[in-house]
Amino acid sequence: MVKTGPVESIKIVEDKKCCFIAFMDPAAAHAFFNDYIGKRVLIGEQDIKFGWGKPTPVPTHVYNDVLNGACRNVYVGQIDDSITDRTLREEFAPFGPIDQIRILHEKRIAFVHLCSVAMAMKAVAALPNRPLFVGKKISYGKDRCGGGGVNNQSNGGGVPAGMMMGMGMGMGMGMAGPNMMTMGGRFQDGGVNGVPVNPQRVLYLGGLHPDATAKDICDVVRGGLIQRVHVLAEKNTAFVTFLDGIAATNLFVRGNNEGVVIKGKRVKVGWGKPAPIISGAMFAALQNGATRNVYVGPLSPYLTEDQLKKDFSEYGEVEFIHMVQEKNIAFVSMCDIGSAIAAVESIKSAKSDYAGLRVHYGKDRCNQPLRPAKPYVPAAPGVGPMAGVENGHEAQFY
Repeated sequence: MVKTGPVESIKIVEDKKCCFIAFMDPAAAHAFFNDYIGKRVLIGEQDIKFGWGKPTPVPTHVYNDVLNGACRNVYVGQIDDSITDRTLREEFAPFGPIDQIRILHEKRIAFVHLCSVAMAMKAVAALPNRPLFVGKKISYGKDRCGGGGVNNQSNGGGVPAGMMMGMGMGMGMGMAGPNMMTMGGRFQDGGVNGVPVNPQRVLYLGGLHPDATAKDICDVVRGGLIQRVHVLAEKNTAFVTFLDGIAATNLFVRGNNEGVVIKGKRVKVGWGKPAPIISGAMFAALQNGATRNVYVGPLSPYLTEDQLKKDFSEYGEVEFIHMVQEKNIAFVSMCDIGSAIAAVESIKSAKSDYAGLRVHYGKDRCNQPLRPAKPYVPAAPGVGPMAGVENGHEAQFY
């Protein structure tokens, strides 16, 4: 079934009647998910459910070998008639479960797909020393699931490709994997066959209420850390860039199935242009907890809401300021995480009013799990906060 890109591993959990497929490329995982989600899929006579598993890191030694051409498929050259399906299964059995064996006697070659790249690496290292394979070429073929190895390229100073994380996709027979994955350092660089590995993570919101602001959007959007919110008021549109492509996909699916209501008006949800690869500097800040939200405290009498907005606006557009008077602190949410990083790194040295304060990152309120759709009863036309929503069966999405 898998044709979208090379697989790092496949694990079948028999007692739970499910399996997990970990792709080398998150974009391949997304493509596979999008190919089958919402469709009825049968393996034999069994209905299959699809969902996201937990993110798992590709081991560094595996990733480095993939850069040099490793995959799950072991190539055996210069074979003779003594090499059969049975002999290959016996020889490869110590390395782990076998996915598929293909023998081409007319070309004197064979291919053995193991269930993980790590298993294939052990086989390629050990087999040349076994009597049956002396004088035979042992190497790697191509993963029959599509694509090749990972192309190690920096893409303009981004994170080293070795930071890539595999993404497990659970296929449960009678049970589904987790609905979504949490952020866990999964900021990728590099690519597969020259294509950047970052999955699509920019959402387009169209048909916004004329008075909708970035705050109105962030009050609704949930599911993951936001990199940027860009509102085009003159076009009644906005673009929301997530740091995690899974979060963007989940919101896209929910938005198209149940609707997104912002400021009492249902908006269109689509895909924007792919975002650039996350830079190395931003990645380092993210590893240290960076978000769009900046904590400032304890406040002096001079740091009013207006003053905070003025000072932080020098670093970029301010989305929202939350003053916590009883604790004498404030949270300044920026529209762009890059602006928040710049403010945290320099405002204390640039402005004396902040020199003795704690300026660090708070929580992005958008980085909360998607909550269930909340049904509502529409008010009379033109009355109440839901005025302008035409379909009484739409759900409030927040």
